[in-house]
Amino acid sequence: MNRIELVSPSASALAFPAPELSVVIPTFNEQPNLPILVDRLERALVGIKWEIIFVDDDSPDGTATIAKAIGELHVRVRCIRRVG
Repeated sequence: MNRIELVSPSASALAFPAPELSVVIPTFNEQPNLPILVDRLERALVGIKWEIIFVDDDSPDGTATIAKAIGELHVRVRCIRRVG
């Protein structure tokens, strides 16, 4: 049976206002691409309250770990990880 793991947002993310736009990105072995994508969204969506939700398919390369680490620095980044 599959298990879903929600990687919780940091405490500072809890105070972040509700987004106007949610970008949902399915991922599998995308570890090196995550910082690039977040950077490009930040530049493209200036003036919009947005968030990005990475939905990771249990990537063996640590994609969910990197998404969580980015989320600690950027309150707009969250990750849902399917395990199993």
